[in-house]
Amino acid sequence: MASSESFDDFSTDALFLCGGGDGTDGNHKNAKSDSVPPGKSQSLDPKSSNVCSVDWTENAKLGEHIWMDGDSSGYSCCIPDNECLKSGHKLKCTACKIVVHKKCMDSLERVNIRCKLTFREGSKRSSNEEFQTNHHWVYQRKFHGKCSHCGKSFHNIRSVKDIVAVSCSWCKCAYHFNHICAASLKENVCTLGKNGNLIVPPAWIVKLPIKVSYFIDEKRQSRRKSGREKKSFAVRPIVGDNRTPLLVFINPKSGGKQGSKILRKFQWLLNPRQVFDLSECDPKFALQLYRRVPNLKILACGGDGTVGWILSVLDTLNFSPPPPISVLPLGTGNDLSRVLNWGGGYTDEPLERILNHLQEAKVVQLDRWNLDVIPNESAVEKDANSVGNLPLNVMNNYFSVGADAEVTLEFHESREANPDRFTNRLYSLYFYGKRGGRTVIQRRSKDLYRHVQLECDGVDLSGKIAELKPQCILFLNISSYGGGTSPWGIPLKEYEEFRGQRCDDGYVEVIGLTSTSLATTRVGGHGLRISQCQRAILRTYKALPFQVDGEPCRLLPSKITVTIRNQANMIQKIKKNSRGGSSNVESPLSPVAPINVKIYVTEFENYRKNLHDIKMIAKVSKVETSLTVKSQVDLKYLRLLIDEFLEKENRKNEVAGGNWCFLDASYSDRVYRIDPAQEELYDVADILEDGIFIVRINDGNDKIKSSEDLITYQEMIEACIEGNLDKMKGFQESGCNLSMTNNGLSILHHAVMNKKRNIVEYIISKMSEAALNEVDNSGQTALHKAVESSEPSICTTLVHAGVDIARKDYNGNTAAMIAKQMGDEKLANYLKENEKKVEDGPLLGQETSV
Repeated sequence: MASSESFDDFSTDALFLCGGGDGTDGNHKNAKSDSVPPGKSQSLDPKSSNVCSVDWTENAKLGEHIWMDGDSSGYSCCIPDNECLKSGHKLKCTACKIVVHKKCMDSLERVNIRCKLTFREGSKRSSNEEFQTNHHWVYQRKFHGKCSHCGKSFHNIRSVKDIVAVSCSWCKCAYHFNHICAASLKENVCTLGKNGNLIVPPAWIVKLPIKVSYFIDEKRQSRRKSGREKKSFAVRPIVGDNRTPLLVFINPKSGGKQGSKILRKFQWLLNPRQVFDLSECDPKFALQLYRRVPNLKILACGGDGTVGWILSVLDTLNFSPPPPISVLPLGTGNDLSRVLNWGGGYTDEPLERILNHLQEAKVVQLDRWNLDVIPNESAVEKDANSVGNLPLNVMNNYFSVGADAEVTLEFHESREANPDRFTNRLYSLYFYGKRGGRTVIQRRSKDLYRHVQLECDGVDLSGKIAELKPQCILFLNISSYGGGTSPWGIPLKEYEEFRGQRCDDGYVEVIGLTSTSLATTRVGGHGLRISQCQRAILRTYKALPFQVDGEPCRLLPSKITVTIRNQANMIQKIKKNSRGGSSNVESPLSPVAPINVKIYVTEFENYRKNLHDIKMIAKVSKVETSLTVKSQVDLKYLRLLIDEFLEKENRKNEVAGGNWCFLDASYSDRVYRIDPAQEELYDVADILEDGIFIVRINDGNDKIKSSEDLITYQEMIEACIEGNLDKMKGFQESGCNLSMTNNGLSILHHAVMNKKRNIVEYIISKMSEAALNEVDNSGQTALHKAVESSEPSICTTLVHAGVDIARKDYNGNTAAMIAKQMGDEKLANYLKENEKKVEDGPLLGQETSV
């Protein structure tokens, strides 16, 4: 339907049409399968290859969709029932969320179902309408959330054929499909929603017209031969529009490989043409394209290396002033993200909340340091396996030599040899811990002080190095290091020569780490403070392991000079104090009166059944206590108060042994769990909904602690081997823990390996989802074991119970990969389809069928 039509004029035939409004024809053939340099054309049939790619070539069409593989159930095809073929695999558009069968693709253009417009055609004369963003209405057969007009929820109780809601894929507003609630649809101009200030309007992105000339001079012809091609797009901001658009870079190779999922979500929340996949294009292309945009912000979704990559490109382009950069932590260590208050790793926090924090954040400066390396001619020793230069010549976070660099080098070499094993952040941290402990115990770098000479601000400190005998010498620019430690610490008053650490003071901190301090930094200790200086020179007389911001190498004897380079603008999240109030002293707050809040405790099963209805969760929850706190107190401090109350009442073991998490009921579509590691980033007012709700969580880590437990564990294994369900019920009724583990193997593991489906179903009904995902010493869940045992029926039972299908074992294999290796294509396809269902689950109530 044309977005300029009124709601009263809609006919039955128009119910499946998505707003275009300019008379252009839609084109869905824009999917790419390989990494194609920007500006290169690649025409592929979406029926054969589907990834979330945006076409930046001259072949781009208005209203074309961005296709990805969709799951086979749960979503209805957008083609009308009388024309839909109702069979085959489905595709989904990441920008507008419509779903279509592959076989029905040819009908899209005929029924005029187009995607939201992400750019405009360039011309000499442009009308005022071209500079406005119109609503893009999509009809929904199933929808979670509340109506923007009447505030009531959508009831998905009708036939699948019925339309229950109509929503805009730009501003995300939704209305009941009736004349009263949808009266505001007559207003055609869209405000782009709550995060409209961060969205690049389609009118800003211009597709340049193709100029056809029959006369090509020699200069232009030589330019084409040299490889310089004409640009197909330009970004032209509208004068007077003071928005602060966000440019998003996503590195899908970082850390836990979450980038692909986040890419699709940002393409839905923002303009897809402001979201870039770094595995497909260099950040230089996007930065050049958006170079003339004022008030530009950048969000780097990846690790610290991704941020350094973008900063290096900004240096080459000479941005003035350079746009500030924020971080969505997807890497392993994420130290820069910790310093900027964005956390140590992204879990499943709604991206809309992150965008809200970006608009409230402040800009800070980050020192950057040059690392100039020249060979040390006085050193005699050479090493064929060493290199003559560092992997990076600019330091943003830290630079070190010694034991920690040795571990980083081992990690880098192991990941290059077996990349599939390092797709999980927890496994990467496990590798670091194991190899790091071995390196410290073996004291491989105990003679480091014999092979280095250090000079800071013209003062020779080699004698101090020889006295301390560190295994590692660290040059630190930020306060976090090695995944969250603080090796500089907070100097006491008696150390007058040292100050507290800042990342914008023009000084670098030099620290020595011994085998003892390497361990104590993990529990709040600090290293040996050597110097705070503006210039440092390090000379080495032997090939030694180095690392710069996590990039390692073994460097030949060299002279390395550390000097200040410049300062980068970074975006720091405003963090609340644990006792209430903001940590930003520049914005004083008036005193806030304490409030009395009720603490509700609910079981995990009740949460899982009612996660779309906080009122139902409240009905089945128990009021544990009432606490008087300030609304600006963060959740980390509130947890301390709750635990203190439970200990005083001797009831901590009753609330899952103290293992619980807060629930966030502030969203209209569903209730989210808050990661305990992120609690200091939320305050009470953020999640207050007629009280504070917490949910019990059983972490599944119920290891055997006594000989009696071991005897009970062995008896339960015998019941699994025999398939004796009555005996297993007797254990449970007598108070035995069915989540008990020994050497990583749970009772559920044994039931699966013995192919006793009745036992498996009973155990699942009595345990939490966390215990369901317990892994053995090889990193395998019960689902991995079921696949290896060739038991498809048990696999189906585990999948329906909520097991983590995408979890990989320590060899990097998911259950679907194991099934494929065993030649069971049917089971592999089933598991793969369910993996996609989980990845493409509901996003803020909007990712629904059309």
